[in-house]
Amino acid sequence: MRSSLIDGQLYLAVVPSGLAELDVERQMVRLRASTLRFSRDIRASWEREIKGEVEKYIAWVADFPPTDATGPQAAEGFVQLRRTRSNQWFDSIRAVFAPAALAQEGIGDTLPADAMEVLQDARDVVIARGTTVFDAAIQRVGERLVRAGSIEAPADITWLEYTEVRDALDHGGKHQAAVQQRRANYESRGGPAGPDTVGPSLPPDASGARGPGPPHEHDPVAHFGPRWPLAGVMDVA
Repeated sequence: MRSSLIDGQLYLAVVPSGLAELDVERQMVRLRASTLRFSRDIRASWEREIKGEVEKYIAWVADFPPTDATGPQAAEGFVQLRRTRSNQWFDSIRAVFAPAALAQEGIGDTLPADAMEVLQDARDVVIARGTTVFDAAIQRVGERLVRAGSIEAPADITWLEYTEVRDALDHGGKHQAAVQQRRANYESRGGPAGPDTVGPSLPPDASGARGPGPPHEHDPVAHFGPRWPLAGVMDVA
């Protein structure tokens, strides 16, 4: 997540884009327009436009990497893999998750209960099915690296940097030592887990502030599901 303050307004980029951020003010105008457009009828936008696009992305990921792809082709495709997974999130956030949050505040023409039904469908597609398919693709990439002698087990790919995976696909090379060192460093740290939130608490009268206890049944934030998988490999920030 990357944030910028533009003319007193907070711009948050879930999947930061260098091209989009060349002109942040224009991007903010576009975001406002698209968010309001999608908030008018969340279900129609999702079912007529966005869901089909997301399912196309998932189908592409399900076939990656092609069995006949050369090393350089797989390395180039790995760039597209990250972008394709990011697009699944980008499309669903702007068309469903963000407008559903607005619906809880009375913005848009979609009833909150209907927005939550659409949000659940989006979660099933993007998080449940999309994550399963994405993890399987990463597993296949890991298996390819094992055959090439770059790592010892497919799961070791999670200890490699994004550029290291691309380099191993393209040129081969040994990465077992780096995997072992990073795993050892991680296991040696131990200690308690990090905090759930970072920064000062919101005041009680802050719009949308949530105090201790379980989230409200219509709170979109509570329905986003688990963290992004394989953050070390697929860090887009």
